[in-house]
Amino acid sequence: MKKNILFLAVLLMSCKGAPQKEKVGNDSIENEDTVTALMGQEATEAEVAEFVPLPDHAEKKDEVADRILYLVTEKETDEECYSVWLKNKKTSEVKCLFRTNSTGDTKWDLMADGNGIAVSADEITVGYCYKCMFLPWNKDKVYIEGCPDGRNVWSYVFDIKSGTAIQFPSTEGLISMDSGSKLLHMGLYGYHPEGGRYSVERVYTENGAYTGDEIERGDE
Repeated sequence: MKKNILFLAVLLMSCKGAPQKEKVGNDSIENEDTVTALMGQEATEAEVAEFVPLPDHAEKKDEVADRILYLVTEKETDEECYSVWLKNKKTSEVKCLFRTNSTGDTKWDLMADGNGIAVSADEITVGYCYKCMFLPWNKDKVYIEGCPDGRNVWSYVFDIKSGTAIQFPSTEGLISMDSGSKLLHMGLYGYHPEGGRYSVERVYTENGAYTGDEIERGDE
């Protein structure tokens, strides 16, 4: 019986998204409380975390005072796909934040005004992921980028608290982060009327708002 309860705990802490309500007898309770109800006693955070182990092949990508960020390459698909995990260093709690989408829809037309757009966690499309880190000034937000289409870099800031993300209109990815001003410097390319491609650097807030600052980086 206890093994079944612990297995249930693993399922509830998996990367399936926000807790959903589940019927237990005549009462409707949150999934994350189901283990407590079945055991008849309060399950501590550490007890639950003990049975949600970090995958063996998890790669540490970033670390702050009380948190560690990991990237896990998913093995069940031929497409590039990852899951992003968070570990609380104080409680040892481990949880999956989101799983990337290997075939997301393009949204460049929705960002024609130069600003980022809000997307759900299951719309985060990065293909081969080579950057995954906390924002230096906000440990509740994760920057992630990759190249899923063999041409453009797709860039996102994921909000750990809300479970949603902002996609940036950058096509060349992150250039730098300005911790003092709390701004992201992103690269993107354009085309000259007479032909040829050039790059520019634009400055954004963490919420995807284009500040209007643009720096030419020259022809490619």
